[in-house]
Amino acid sequence: MGLHAPGSRRREPKPWGKTCIRGAMCCDAPSARPAGLLPFSEETTMNDLSGTPSSGSSLVARAKAILTRPNEEWPRIAAESTSIAEVARGYALPLILIGPIASFIGLQVFGLNLVFTTYRPSLGAGLTIAMTSLVGAVIAVGVLTLVAELLAPRFDGVADRTAAFKLVAYSMTAGWVASALSIIPALAGIGGLLGLYGFYLFYAGATPMLKVPKDKAVIFTVVAVVCAIVINIVINSLTGALLRPPTPTPYL
Repeated sequence: MGLHAPGSRRREPKPWGKTCIRGAMCCDAPSARPAGLLPFSEETTMNDLSGTPSSGSSLVARAKAILTRPNEEWPRIAAESTSIAEVARGYALPLILIGPIASFIGLQVFGLNLVFTTYRPSLGAGLTIAMTSLVGAVIAVGVLTLVAELLAPRFDGVADRTAAFKLVAYSMTAGWVASALSIIPALAGIGGLLGLYGFYLFYAGATPMLKVPKDKAVIFTVVAVVCAIVINIVINSLTGALLRPPTPTPYL
């Protein structure tokens, strides 16, 4: 037994996690938490709060969702408050890089089969081709965004540049993912065919993103696709003129 002064009360030890400060509320008491601040759980992340891709796993999940469940995913994308910079940095650019990197590796390892010979570019030429392809893809996204923004009001939609960029960027997911096949140059054409699925993705997202009426979404998509084809022809012609090799070197 301990000795206590007369009239004094024995202090009971406070359990761990219950430390309080005089004049302040206990930090673990439910009422002490300021209104509007909720504790993070294992299932709550900053990605859930902001709606922006924050990791490779969220990028893969978004790409998988837009490819397999576009009609469910487009309304979610439309409800997000992400900016053009966030989508470009966290989603579009990483996927755009797939094609140039795969093509660079494929040309260096396998080369490009031509008539009676195989063309294998030098390391410098291969890097130039990859960089030009990357720049061309970025330009295509920007131009198509402007096209979609300008066309939407003509089909009773809204001119929203951020929404137009998201529509174009997420619609191109199919082509960007399929461009991985260019790591084997002989399969690059198949990757291009698989990329045509992006036209359907564009159609499916026209109404949720740019408010184009459903009955006009098909025509809107057709006009946008025609513009996309023309733009790609121009870009490919320019890049082809810059990168056309003077004399292919046989690769043995």
